[in-house]
Amino acid sequence: MGKELTDLISFATGMDSQVKTCSYIIRFSSFAHNALSPPSVISVSDGPQPKSSEDAYHFISYLPVMGQIYEFDGLKRAPVAHGPYEEKGEGWVAKARDVIEKRIGTYPPGSLHFNLLAVRDDPLPNLQAQIETAQASGQELVAADLVFRLSQEKEKRARWDFENSLRRHNHLGLIHALLVELAKKGQLDAAVTDAKAKMQERLTKARESGQMEED
Repeated sequence: MGKELTDLISFATGMDSQVKTCSYIIRFSSFAHNALSPPSVISVSDGPQPKSSEDAYHFISYLPVMGQIYEFDGLKRAPVAHGPYEEKGEGWVAKARDVIEKRIGTYPPGSLHFNLLAVRDDPLPNLQAQIETAQASGQELVAADLVFRLSQEKEKRARWDFENSLRRHNHLGLIHALLVELAKKGQLDAAVTDAKAKMQERLTKARESGQMEED
């Protein structure tokens, strides 16, 4: 665990749920939780207000605790037990998957209410240890393959960092400046027409491939 979660466990020991949610560390966790939310656009206080707000999402965790699968939902007063699981095969993961699939099955087909995330060990230390072992035993081919996998993992993390930086940055100023410059050069109308045509082409291809549901 990182420093913040370690501090949270130490600080919140003995507190009830209401007191915990008022703590500074919980507010820090909330900030981290919402760090990748889309940047807000310009607020127009005098303009018409949207008729409906965006859907609210939150995380629900499923964890093995003392031979049982528990659901941890911040909107519920207490953890929910989903029964025991078998140690053989996939172990608790199979039970958790069954619980999640049953929950997904309660929603209409095609609903986009779920985004599944799995927390696992960081593979970098394990790969590095395997490389050292392979090199020490003279297994050069194995070591080379592991080095390649290690480089792929590092490149993946570099992409994640770049993508997250794009998500956190508000590009509204850049977009506005580009639109103004296009308008000055008399190219804005043509750019809008071209963008609409490309969007229509993408929608048509999505419908033909069955990747988009009709309203």
